[in-house]
Amino acid sequence: MVTIKLSSFTNEAASKSKGSLLRKMLEEPLKNGDVISVDFGGIKRFASPFFNNSFASLGLVYGFEHLDKIKLLNITCLLYTSDAADD
Repeated sequence: MVTIKLSSFTNEAASKSKGSLLRKMLEEPLKNGDVISVDFGGIKRFASPFFNNSFASLGLVYGFEHLDKIKLLNITCLLYTSDAADD
């Protein structure tokens, strides 16, 4: 099992460059079929360029079904809708 702790190399999950760095770290274990965990513990800032340049770019190359093999730790999915913004 391969666990990548984002906090070991960044304090945010927002930039293209950090997303590209994570992509490079994930490529070899993904090719090898390893069980992979990405730990977002301690990360407070998130933006789409990070996810576009890490997970989405891997999905385009290897197929999005392979991303199901990556377990995300210490991250919650929050959806903000226009209704929520009005409250």
